[in-house]
Amino acid sequence: MLGFPSKETPSGYKFKIILASVAPVPFEAIRAEAALSEKRITPEVIAEAAQIAMDSITPIDDVRGSARYRKYMVRNLTREALTEVWSKLGK
Repeated sequence: MLGFPSKETPSGYKFKIILASVAPVPFEAIRAEAALSEKRITPEVIAEAAQIAMDSITPIDDVRGSARYRKYMVRNLTREALTEVWSKLGK
């Protein structure tokens, strides 16, 4: 998770969201990143981006966790990480 100021986006910020253990290779949540770039950052927009990240993945079931568990963990951890990054940006 990475966030930084950008004059190129309506929100004034760009984010990079890379997810692991939910696809055969690390997955970049491009649609979630776009949602954060297009709107003023609020807790609701962060939650929306986390939901988009969750909806973007199709993990598998295995001995370490079910696909359903992984999807919900992506949503929850993405929301927490975005909130933390946003607070460190001084907002």
